Amino acid sequence: MAKDKHDSDLTEKRIKEFVKNNIELLQKVEDFIDAGKENILFIREKSYKLNMYLANIKIMIITANEIERNTLFTFFAENTGYCIRKIGKGNLVFSFFKIGNSDVVHVEPTSTGAYTKGGTAKTIDAAIKRAKPNIVISAGVAFGLRPEKDDFGDVLIGRQHFSYDKGTKISEGKIDIKRLHIEEPDEYMLCRVQATIPTENPVYGRYNNKFKVVLGNMLTGEFVIDFEQFKNMIVSPFEPFGVVGGEMEAYGLFEEVKKKKRVHCVLIKGICDWGSGKNAIHDVAGLKYDLKNDLQTLAMLNTCEICQRFLVTDNLFSDESIRGIKKRFWRIGIGKLVRKTCCKSVSC
Repeated sequence: MAKDKHDSDLTEKRIKEFVKNNIELLQKVEDFIDAGKENILFIREKSYKLNMYLANIKIMIITANEIERNTLFTFFAENTGYCIRKIGKGNLVFSFFKIGNSDVVHVEPTSTGAYTKGGTAKTIDAAIKRAKPNIVISAGVAFGLRPEKDDFGDVLIGRQHFSYDKGTKISEGKIDIKRLHIEEPDEYMLCRVQATIPTENPVYGRYNNKFKVVLGNMLTGEFVIDFEQFKNMIVSPFEPFGVVGGEMEAYGLFEEVKKKKRVHCVLIKGICDWGSGKNAIHDVAGLKYDLKNDLQTLAMLNTCEICQRFLVTDNLFSDESIRGIKKRFWRIGIGKLVRKTCCKSVSC
């Protein structure tokens, strides 16, 4: 109980410090949300055009909620003249836009979580079968686990994802791990992530806000974690693995992607809370703040900044590079491919 109280106090302290030091930034984030609602034009195309739009798609981005989706569209809408084209097919809505010169398709499950009804697993399975992308990016928000080291808006990139609700048993207020369930990107993608991740220097995002990127292990599961004691119970058995954050979609995402040939996947998510007090009203300097939407939008803005760095700025996922993926996989075994391709193209 003492640990729960200490963690809760630390979380509240970090929130107050962040708000006090970033009042102007949070106001700009609110303006960003409003601008997206006003400026973006959504064009609904006929379903018979879907195959034509999907023909050149190599990159798919999946989000999990409305704030993530709207922030993604607003961030990249200027590349398409503030027009997002949408096509519905079955239970999916495909949205098309550009990141740099690359055509990108977006999909989103109808509910959060991996194996919930309408969750990530079924959505990504159907979307990949239809779109046949080479790269899938799960972009969104996550909860952080190191408030003493990290900050709101810092971006987490998952190295290994530990499921806390599969192969575990809750007994007397503790989680007993019966069998570890771990999902992770393939070595090809991890190698390119490590070549791109700016760990030595801070990253400056929209509105010149400073944040950092952390490549580390993460927790994943079906629960919305919003209670300090419950969070500590879940985190405790995984502390030896150095987990830095958690979210809800990774397990289903990677399980489905690894069933498909020649598809790479990575998870990129910004910190929007510390696993408790998501909906709390915070008192900062005598003023009341409902920070949930603002912090989620800020976290997603920084996530988009890193997606842009991967796909455009550092040119590691250029169209030419992506086109070569299928040929290399077809000719060589996966293990040999990873070693040969990574060592030639990037320094890991």
